Amino acid sequence: MSMRETNDYKSGWQERAGINAEAYPESYTFSSGIQMNIMDWHVQEKQPGIYKSATPMAEFHYCLAGAIDANLNGQELRVCQNQMLLSYMPHIEMETEYQPGQTLKCISIAFTEHSYDQLIASRFPEHKLSFRQMLGSGLYNHRERPLDSHIKILLRQLLHCPYHQSLKSFYMESKTLELIAASTEEMLLSEREGQKKSKIHGDELLKLRHAREVIVNRMDNPPSLLELARIVGLNDNKLKYGFKEIYGMSVFSYLRERRLEKALDLLRSGQANVSETAWKIGYTNLSHFAEVFRDRYGINPGEVRRESCRGS
Repeated sequence: MSMRETNDYKSGWQERAGINAEAYPESYTFSSGIQMNIMDWHVQEKQPGIYKSATPMAEFHYCLAGAIDANLNGQELRVCQNQMLLSYMPHIEMETEYQPGQTLKCISIAFTEHSYDQLIASRFPEHKLSFRQMLGSGLYNHRERPLDSHIKILLRQLLHCPYHQSLKSFYMESKTLELIAASTEEMLLSEREGQKKSKIHGDELLKLRHAREVIVNRMDNPPSLLELARIVGLNDNKLKYGFKEIYGMSVFSYLRERRLEKALDLLRSGQANVSETAWKIGYTNLSHFAEVFRDRYGINPGEVRRESCRGS
């Protein structure tokens, strides 16, 4: 993988807005043509910005903290804390305003329609999904979703990359691609949930989402299926079958996937050795942890740890 840090986005804002240099995004362009921009700064005074482009753009925008008010192609828009936005714009005429006294933590991922379709075809072949199918066509189309805990973890990992130089290139691009896949999955889940409202009603959907949050937050000491059912207020059969219907896998399989993703992050970042990692994600048998890790990633956890140590 290759990555270059670019000032194109920054220069465009500088020419058109003259805003405080602190507000310029940290911007990266990857070999796939995907661009990722990070804004992480405290707004000292009201900051206006104007941006225009004739280039068609598709974008995921994420806001972990703060809020941005914008007029995009004639439509008023507010991107709020803990919100994710997927949008398509054949052209861009955008005015933004950042209110003073707030800390902004936002990430955007911009890409062409073709590059997105190629990426998603490899990640979700069973859906035969295209960007247009998700958003339709028009001057400005968008979909909004709240940030779930898994996506928040990925955003924080991009904000606090533990690597430098070549390892940083690999880490930032792989996390960006993982974030696109997770965000698309979240959009697909919302569609799937909407299609199943005749079987699973709104209150049950909220409880199933709560179950997923509990699994992620307690992966080091997860509740049993019966305890989880009690926590979210469903009987165990409704939890078991409803969870699989909505999320495409059993509660246990979902827990295992999230555990292994966290293990990979801990080992790559050097935050923990192999035994500490196993303990942090709830594995008491080190041999079993190594086995499931190797089955999932095709590499021993110790090798990932040694590679992170060489790169630090």
